[in-house]
Amino acid sequence: MTIIKVCRKIHSNITRNRNYFSFSDEFQRFLNDLKNSTEENEDELKQLIVKRTTQLERRYQHFKSLYELWIEDLNNCRQQYRLLKLFSNHQIMIMTILLTKPTEQNRIQHNFLRTLFSGNKLDQTDHQQEQLNLNILCLTHYLRSLRISQCNLSQNNVIDLYHRHAIDYQQANLNLQPLCSFLKDLFRNERDLFNRNVSSDENQQFLITLSPLERKGTKLNIFNEFDIDMCCILMNIFQDQLPAEYQILWCSIATENDIRLFFSRVRIFRHLTFAVMDIDRVHHGLRELLFNEQNSLAIQTEQHGSVYYFSRELNLCRKGLRPFIIKPQHKNPSETFTHFSQLIRKSSLSLPNIKMITGKSGIGT
Repeated sequence: MTIIKVCRKIHSNITRNRNYFSFSDEFQRFLNDLKNSTEENEDELKQLIVKRTTQLERRYQHFKSLYELWIEDLNNCRQQYRLLKLFSNHQIMIMTILLTKPTEQNRIQHNFLRTLFSGNKLDQTDHQQEQLNLNILCLTHYLRSLRISQCNLSQNNVIDLYHRHAIDYQQANLNLQPLCSFLKDLFRNERDLFNRNVSSDENQQFLITLSPLERKGTKLNIFNEFDIDMCCILMNIFQDQLPAEYQILWCSIATENDIRLFFSRVRIFRHLTFAVMDIDRVHHGLRELLFNEQNSLAIQTEQHGSVYYFSRELNLCRKGLRPFIIKPQHKNPSETFTHFSQLIRKSSLSLPNIKMITGKSGIGT
């Protein structure tokens, strides 16, 4: 009886907002009959709900199986081609979509680009060239994010490799080999990431102890936790390189997979610097995993990348952690911005056109 009343109550709202609701024809017909009926067809509604729930459960199990197969294939590919470890699962999924040939049956790429780029010409009849241009633009963005030098990322070269390694729609669900081949052809000098000399023979993990957040009355102000001091220190620990996304772990939004993937990079890319942020904001389960990974690095004999842990609460009573001495220049905004600008020019990039409001309370746009 309650379900019947709810269905009658929301039917008019469903009718006005069809874009937000999707029902089977059978269920939609029942709602239409219910609107003009005084009978309480509760048994029929229950049967429809059970039937629809079963259908959704089957779909869920199907997609879950596909996802598990894809993850298994991805893990195998990461073991064979370690450059894939620099991309998150989400990024690899998007690059697979971008590398898949668009067809009338497969409009995932088209819908993705249309959502990402408003005001484009993708809705016009002859949109193939515009879609290709936006596709190459997105692919190039992900490729540049690796910050690998001596790599030809010109539009013509990326387009040529795209056509050479484009994935057929029928093979796109599980096959990651075309993406691996695409990256191998593009990053022929990727061995530099693995074989560079490491400046120190000793494994290094540092704890950067930050000043406690200011309290306003009885409430703790956490909205500007990433303040200007933290930003400056973060930029300075990377010294003569611009940090890449894969070098920073933001614990407040990280998953278990993100943490495991991050520390696998630390072990493989021994010459790189890594930073772990927001340790104080991670929940207990993931914090335990994080500390287990930190302890594992502390006891291993093989070299790994340098890791800097940012915290306001963590103490030094952990094996393998050293205090990082924060010098005045590490928190100097003017010097840090000058250094950042030099790195931007050195990398042949343009300074972002973002106006910043800075101050002790934090940073923001």
